[in-house]
Amino acid sequence: MEVFYDLIALGDLFIDPERNYKKIANLAMLTQSISNYESFISETDVREAWFFLSSVIEKYDSYHENGKGVQMMTIHAAKGLEFPVTIITSLKKDSFPMINKDPERKEDRIWPDDTYYTPNECLEYKTILKEENGELVHKTISIEEENRLNEEEKDRVLYVAMTRAADLLILSTVGETPEQIERVRKHTSKFDFNALKDVTIEEHYGNQDSDKLVMNYSKYTQYLSCPFKYDLGYNLGFVRTGQKYANRGTVFHEIMETVNLKLKENQEISIPELTDIVHDAYKSMFDIEESPEDYEEFKDNVINYYETYSKHMKVLEAELDFEIDMGDYIFNGAIDLIYQVGENEIVILDYKYAQYDDEHIDAYTKQLHLYAAALNELPEFSEYNVKKAVTYFVLGDYQHVVDITDEKNNKELECLNKVAKKIKQCTKFPKRFNSCKNCSYRMFCSI
Repeated sequence: MEVFYDLIALGDLFIDPERNYKKIANLAMLTQSISNYESFISETDVREAWFFLSSVIEKYDSYHENGKGVQMMTIHAAKGLEFPVTIITSLKKDSFPMINKDPERKEDRIWPDDTYYTPNECLEYKTILKEENGELVHKTISIEEENRLNEEEKDRVLYVAMTRAADLLILSTVGETPEQIERVRKHTSKFDFNALKDVTIEEHYGNQDSDKLVMNYSKYTQYLSCPFKYDLGYNLGFVRTGQKYANRGTVFHEIMETVNLKLKENQEISIPELTDIVHDAYKSMFDIEESPEDYEEFKDNVINYYETYSKHMKVLEAELDFEIDMGDYIFNGAIDLIYQVGENEIVILDYKYAQYDDEHIDAYTKQLHLYAAALNELPEFSEYNVKKAVTYFVLGDYQHVVDITDEKNNKELECLNKVAKKIKQCTKFPKRFNSCKNCSYRMFCSI
């Protein structure tokens, strides 16, 4: 990604960005493909990334400003996204998901659709990580185990596809139903077009038929940092560099949502059970065998947080989505954790998979005040008071505690109102602020 941004910096598009807006928007679309390549293939192989872009670029449409419509994409491209309605098409036994064509290795050849394959004569040199007594150890892999990895990968990919649906998942089969779909059949029902009436698109994207702006904490702080960077990131879709820890943060959030919802129901979680939760979530995003040290560090961070804090909390809600109508705009977000500390006192907690740093703490404090203000608007929490809020920095195991008052909440809401008004009034490529030191776009921003 950084090489691509360096190449953009050699051009002259940003000398007159308004004139070149559509060309710049097309470059932004390419950054999304590069980001996918880095996530699934390699962060360092520039040559192969170039061949990858060359092979897919003809499939791209040019930029257009109206973003409404049905999005068609591969499962890998949809990873990390969520849609009110998700349709998975062409499911067919032995075809999608693809069956292993030679499980006994009689032909000893590579099939294009095999996720894992090692020539028979090399199997004795290949190992697999297995967990024994709480530790990962290397064991020689067998043909059966490699076939199992292949099947698990196909199940994992299908799981990723199915979990993109927020309200309605539609599974469309061709011919005989795949085994993976048969396993979940009892949780499905025959498709009825009337089911679409129960899906409210506005709950996910705001009111698409109005001109209301949808604001969240990230947009707010991005605009405060630099309106130009806001336009590049949110209006055009340029992907920032350095997403490695952000991805681990996503996995950490998923794990803690699972854990906290169990705690909400007063369920006990053993360390072996927690380890399984961590392992399954982590391997859905990362290759554990590629970097077992990173996995061990991540697992230790989760277990440390759970042992030190989580299991002692009275959880009221986890990953609480909210949407507040502010008049001229919609303010939405998700509160990581709400737990009770007194008869009618609750605390908001937000996870950051990062080290504590003074540079960003003001922005994180703003987030807590805005979330506290939003919580006060929700009727299900009207009987509770929010006096404290916490930002938990996973790396370093540090809690930053903030005192919550109505005065501070209202001050932050007033600032949010002003920013929303500026965004609505702003034209393409607003003014830039001199805050470039750690900006992902600094290579081609000619401030």
